Amino acid sequence: MGVPLGWLAEAPASAGDDLVSQPAPAMRLARPRAQTAQAGQVARVLMSLFVYPRSVASWKLLVVDDDPDIRRIAALSLGRLGGFQVALASCAEEALAEVRNNRPDLVLLDVTMPGTDGPATLAAIHALPGSETLPVVFFTATSSDIEVERLRSLGAIAVLPKPFEVAELPKRIRAIAAEAGLDWNQ
Repeated sequence: MGVPLGWLAEAPASAGDDLVSQPAPAMRLARPRAQTAQAGQVARVLMSLFVYPRSVASWKLLVVDDDPDIRRIAALSLGRLGGFQVALASCAEEALAEVRNNRPDLVLLDVTMPGTDGPATLAAIHALPGSETLPVVFFTATSSDIEVERLRSLGAIAVLPKPFEVAELPKRIRAIAAEAGLDWNQ
């Protein structure tokens, strides 16, 4: 279960590789050092330009994706840029444990994962007591109209294409929440 669970806002700086608990240059990425430094510079620029108000700091999002780079980028975008609390899971089992233990406000779920895929994970999440109506947004690389309709018919409130724009993801999540009538201003 290589991903430390728990909300980023509460995670210590040494929480592990899969949590974005430090500025981007400090993250350990599977890239050459020059690319890592360049990515860190880009992240610092983005963070300085697109910082959202912290009034949403109580919104808890769970990002479920088997790709560690997608998890890191989504956490950076949603946590650092968007001001959300973000938890990460790499598989269905970790996602279900996180939902049971920490009840996120919204789940961003990859469609294609090894083992239990996104649609089966969605069904398992909605089968948990108290999580029957937990909002789920799918991430997918295949976003045909037919696929989007199929995923929405399974209970997803929206489907986002991958790859996504880092700076736009928090705005998209807020727009989806507003369209779904979610009241996170409590």
